[in-house]
Amino acid sequence: MGKSFTLGEFLKTYSSDYDCLKEIVNIKYPDGIFCKKCKVIIHHCLLKTRPVLSCSKCYSQTYPLKGTIFAHSTTPLKFWFILREGFLLRDYRDSWELHIRLALECYTKLEA
Repeated sequence: MGKSFTLGEFLKTYSSDYDCLKEIVNIKYPDGIFCKKCKVIIHHCLLKTRPVLSCSKCYSQTYPLKGTIFAHSTTPLKFWFILREGFLLRDYRDSWELHIRLALECYTKLEA
C-alpha cells in the first residue's frame, strides 16, 4: 500500500476483503510465515472463508489480523484500507451508505 492510487485503481486492486487480507499478510510477513509447529518458515495458504493462514505441511493455523487494529473489528477491511489511503469519506458515503458512526469508529481506531 505504499504507492498512490486513483480511485479506480484502488477499487480494482482491493476489490474485496480477501484482497485486503492478502496485502496485510504481505506486509506483516515479508520474509514468509514461521510455523511454530514445524519450526521452519514455510508456505501457508490463506483460507477464503475466514481470515486464517494454514501451514501447507502440518495445517496449523496463524491469524494474520491478531495484534492489529483490525483484530476485533466488524468493519470490513476494505473500509479500513480506504481510510488508510486517505480517500475522502464523502466519495463513498452515497455509493456504500457509509454512516458517520462507522467513519468515526474507524478514525478513532486509526488515531489510537
